[in-house]
Amino acid sequence: MGDRTWVSPARAAPDVATMIERYNRNAERLSRVFIAAGDVRIRLVGSDGAERTEQAEFSMQMVAPSNLAIFIRKLSQTLFVLGCNQERYWWVDVSGDEKFVATGLNSLAWRVKRGPTVGLRIRPTDIVRLIGAVPIAADGSGTADSPQARWSSDGKNAILTIPHRATDDQLSGDGAGDSEGVAFERITMDATTGWPSRVELLDRAGVVIVESELSAHGPVDIRASGAERPRLAQSVFIRHVPSG
Repeated sequence: MGDRTWVSPARAAPDVATMIERYNRNAERLSRVFIAAGDVRIRLVGSDGAERTEQAEFSMQMVAPSNLAIFIRKLSQTLFVLGCNQERYWWVDVSGDEKFVATGLNSLAWRVKRGPTVGLRIRPTDIVRLIGAVPIAADGSGTADSPQARWSSDGKNAILTIPHRATDDQLSGDGAGDSEGVAFERITMDATTGWPSRVELLDRAGVVIVESELSAHGPVDIRASGAERPRLAQSVFIRHVPSG
């Protein structure tokens, strides 16, 4: 008899609806988060192009999907305040001799090629999404605008890709020909728990603009008695990819 070649059957792709349900089951319970104290490391670039890294402490208040306030302190002295609501973002810099306050519209943040006018490469509204605290709103099924799911290369995680409408102010800028606006969100998640390990925001060409790496998920206390506690990553690394 001739040699036989065994071919393993192809693994079926993750079920999109199931993956979204598992992700949302955790994200929906993170609608309000208060972090009293934590450690943060910030990479800063001065007007002369010189880089420096600051190790500091932070506290955070968040009401998903678009209300955020982050206070960054060092030796009990406030250095920066970063925040946003549904319409605007703001940045307060009191770290040096020259104090600085700036604000702008969330919907216009990606119109300027160098990023928001405050000098930030990551919009505050995106941070809420990058930590896995915004549920996926899935519209339609089986169309080009539907979420897609596949397995990671090692087969251990599910990867969801969610298209966003050009008119979605929370992610896509003003939708008026802005090539840097976010068109897709890609989430790498544990297929069983729904906890995300990576969240990426991509432009219309499929290039990653901003990404986060999430690990060490810990329970978050919530007021509902007897409710299952959601999990939030205790280690978060956020990077604006084009600028490194």
